[in-house]
Amino acid sequence: MLKYAIGLMWALGVAATAHAAGAPIDELKGYSIDLTASVDYAFNDPNATANFPAAGTMDVHHRIYVSLAGNIFDYTDRYYRSGDVEHAPGVAAPGKVAEGSLGRLHVWTAETNNQLQGITKEDEGFRVSIITVDANKTSCTFTHALQPDPTTHRVMRMRIHRYLAELVSISVRTYSCKVTHGNIFATEQ
Repeated sequence: MLKYAIGLMWALGVAATAHAAGAPIDELKGYSIDLTASVDYAFNDPNATANFPAAGTMDVHHRIYVSLAGNIFDYTDRYYRSGDVEHAPGVAAPGKVAEGSLGRLHVWTAETNNQLQGITKEDEGFRVSIITVDANKTSCTFTHALQPDPTTHRVMRMRIHRYLAELVSISVRTYSCKVTHGNIFATEQ
C-alpha cells in the first residue's frame, strides 16, 4: 500500500507541476484526436501461453477530445491478439487523477508544443503515452515510454487475464492520427 501511495503522489506531483507551470492546454481546446496504432509489447512472464504470449502486438484506438473547459475526454479500445478487448473510457481535467481500466490510475498532463502525456500507474512503475499534435493541428505523433519503479527498477502490470507480469518493453509499431476541430463524440458538429 505504501508503494501505491508513493506512486500516486509521484503521478500527482508530475501532473500538478506541469499544469501549474502554465501548460498550453488552451492550444488544444475544442480539438479532437482520432488515433489508431499497433503497439508491440514484451513481458517477462513465466505464465505465458499461446493465448497470452509473453510478447506480441495489440491494436489501440484512442479517441480524445479536449473540451472548451479544458477537460480531456478519452475513450480507448485495446484489441489483443488473444481476442480480448479492453475498453477504457475516462474524463478528467489535466493534472487530475482518474481511475482507468482494471483499476489503474491515470492522469493526463498538457506539455509545451501541443503535447499530451497520459501517465498510467501500473502495479510497479508507470507507462507513459505521448501524443504530440502538429502546429497545424491536423495530425500527431504517438510514442510510449516506461518509467520503472525507483525501488524495484521494473514495471509490473496486471495483464488482462488478471495476474502480474513484468512489462519489459512497449513500442509503437505503426500509427495513424487525425486531429480535427470539434467534438469527436458529438453526433452533429
